[in-house]
Amino acid sequence: MESTPKVLVCGPHAKLEGDKCVRIIKIHPFHRCPEGYDLRGTHKCLKVDGVPPEPMCPKGLELTEAGRCQKRSDVLPELVCKHGGTLKHDKCVESIESRAVPHCPAGCTLSSGEKKNAASVCQCITQEGALPSCPREYKMESDECTKTDSYAPTITCDGMKHGAGSKDGKCESIQTYSPSPSCPKGYSMEASKGSGHSHHGSGGAECVSSEKGAKKTAPMQTICDKGGEMKHGKCVKTSHAPGIPTCNKGGSLVDETCIHKETVPVQYTCSDGNMADSTKYGNKCTKTTTAPMKMMCKNGAVGKDGKCTRSKDRGAPMLECPKGTEEKKEDGELKCEKLVDKNPILLCPDGTKFNDDVGVCINLKETAPVERFCPDDFELEIKKPARKKKKEQAICKKIEIKAPVPICPHGYTDGKDSHSCYKEVSLPKMPGHGHHDNARHGGHGGFMGTEAEYEPPMSTK
Repeated sequence: MESTPKVLVCGPHAKLEGDKCVRIIKIHPFHRCPEGYDLRGTHKCLKVDGVPPEPMCPKGLELTEAGRCQKRSDVLPELVCKHGGTLKHDKCVESIESRAVPHCPAGCTLSSGEKKNAASVCQCITQEGALPSCPREYKMESDECTKTDSYAPTITCDGMKHGAGSKDGKCESIQTYSPSPSCPKGYSMEASKGSGHSHHGSGGAECVSSEKGAKKTAPMQTICDKGGEMKHGKCVKTSHAPGIPTCNKGGSLVDETCIHKETVPVQYTCSDGNMADSTKYGNKCTKTTTAPMKMMCKNGAVGKDGKCTRSKDRGAPMLECPKGTEEKKEDGELKCEKLVDKNPILLCPDGTKFNDDVGVCINLKETAPVERFCPDDFELEIKKPARKKKKEQAICKKIEIKAPVPICPHGYTDGKDSHSCYKEVSLPKMPGHGHHDNARHGGHGGFMGTEAEYEPPMSTK
């Protein structure tokens, strides 16, 4: 069992000094003025028992008992159009404006000019039938223009191997291969003896004759079989076959001649030599002219500067009091009264100024020093500045003293007394001294420790 003293701990913002927790609390002081003075900010006390101001009204207005400056005057009612429109010659008339509509003659349509922001014009189009025609070297056949070309076909040698090529309308194939060894008449080919190479270079064979019991040899010969012909030590065989006539450029073979037929659409021309636009006007010639455009107004409106204006009757006007006046009737007749209401001007004697908070004129020069004070249990502390330009600093200060709280470090638990903390530790086993010794020490074997308590003095840190 391991023990350690408890640690003394203080609360937030407190500092342990000896066996006590000391906390210093600081707040700003409060400000107040002597009786009869009013605090302005934190630096000035003004006297409030001033002189009441003298009210004065602008010219033409009278001061009422309620302290207001007022003037009442009669105003004539005016004619107004309650249902819309404006008053014209004692009538309510509404002017309705609309844009003028561009108008073109019959058979013409409105078109903008070619240039940007150009004025619109009326475009008139007339049509006439176009004449069909074909380009040069073309003939018209069944509403088409055709042109026929003939040319000789090209001879091809498709399917022939060994480097086939055409010559005089025929296909010629040339095949080359190695010649075969052969012996003269009366000789036979036998394998040569010795190193495997014959004296005649026959590749391991020689020509031998055993006529009349005497063995004779002859040089090896080379021949071309399969109908070939010896040329420069190689066998060359030439084969011939008829060529295949082929038409290119999309032509067709007719009687050993290639015929190509080209077709283009029929062209339609106009009397002025220009081409007709078949996609837009259906093979017709068009002539475009322009006509002046006119701006017209609808529904009886009058046009001016590109705008159309017409008048609409909105009924008879009615009498009404102008805005800001009061209505009243005398003997069934409408009367209008205008009320002018203003605040009076408050005049203060010289050397004083009107104060809104107290409602009187106060003397700005009658001041008193501001008193600084602290709440109960606080002491006022004033620090004078090190420099002359800076202001002195005042603070309310209170020292709070409390007893610290003893706690155990991490991993320790409270002991039997209020000052110690304990933690269990494992001790190593000691070698035994036999059965009798174990029984003497408790009968459990090994070393058995005893609990030791230690009471250190109270910590002051």
